[in-house]
This record gives sequence, structure tokens and C-alpha cells, in this order.
Amino acid sequence: MMDYIKTLRLCIKWFQELEGNYLLEQENHKDLLETAEKKCIDMDHKYGVGSIFNWYSFNLVGQGHGCCEYQSW
Repeated sequence: MMDYIKTLRLCIKWFQELEGNYLLEQENHKDLLETAEKKCIDMDHKYGVGSIFNWYSFNLVGQGHGCCEYQSW
């Protein structure tokens, strides 16, 4: 019975560490998204209406960055 409890505690600890890693990764992705959104807004202010769509088309779709297959139209 004690071995079962020890194993269960190790599993719980492992899952808690895994969850912590996922939360860190999620925070990192959130920061990257905020940076990209800020860049889009800055470009829109600099170049005018429509530059956001051009930026997404060129940087995300046109360059083929895998998971970021966003199309603005």
C-alpha cells in the first residue's frame, strides 16, 4: 500500500510540473501574440488602413511559418 501511495505522489508531482510547463509555454505564446499585434497596430498607424492585412499576408501566409496559417481575407 505504501508503494502505491509513493507512486501516486510521484505521478501527481509529475503532472503538476507538466502543467507548470504548459502554463509557461502558454504565457510565452501570449507574449508573442501581443508583440505581433502591437507590430500590426504600429504598421497600420505608420502606413495607413490595410497594412495590417498586408503584414499578415506577407509574414504569416506568404512565408509559410507552419502553425500561423492566417489569411486576412
